[in-house]
Amino acid sequence: MTQRTKALLLGCVVLGSVAASLQAQSDVPVPLAISGTVTFQKEDTGSDTSPITKHNVGTAKFTTGTILSLISTNLQQTFPKGSTLVLTGPSFFVQSKGNDSIDVSSFFSLDLGDTSITSGSDNSDTGQFSYSSTLYATLSFDDGNGIVFSVRGLAKVSSSDGPNTNSNGDPLAHTQSLSIKGFTGAGEGTVFETSAIFSASISGSGKIKITPE
Repeated sequence: MTQRTKALLLGCVVLGSVAASLQAQSDVPVPLAISGTVTFQKEDTGSDTSPITKHNVGTAKFTTGTILSLISTNLQQTFPKGSTLVLTGPSFFVQSKGNDSIDVSSFFSLDLGDTSITSGSDNSDTGQFSYSSTLYATLSFDDGNGIVFSVRGLAKVSSSDGPNTNSNGDPLAHTQSLSIKGFTGAGEGTVFETSAIFSASISGSGKIKITPE
């Protein structure tokens, strides 16, 4: 796997132990779609007239919009309507439709572990490649106000780059692409110091055109 390919994968799943070996980082912006469910322990209920105690649980769904709302509350800043959560290289951003962005990397970490299983091909002469990889990833989130979770699971990632040079070695305009075809994970967390189980799925895709200077 080439260093450029690893950098593209890093743009999807970052801050893991592999990150230390990567010197380059992809600039491909990947808008993320997150959806999930949290199941949390609620207060027990009972009465003085009955020996029975009921142990209660609650469930709630969350989306990318929920995550953005939690971050907005922490920052005491309202994001413009239509803002998206974008992963670019090792960093997470909230990006508005006008392309203004706010770095929110401090709320997240995403560890890709030590192993990736990869299929595909590359051309050592032109720099062109296409890869599909499966990794075991861990996504962690902490809104700073009591919502904390980590989910772990398989992440399937595709990355590609067009020919960087022609047959004469002259640089060519080329398009890099990166997509998360599926990351479904589950794990533990807390909801205002109450134990909780989280599940989440994440997907996204992006591309960028590189023009020779």
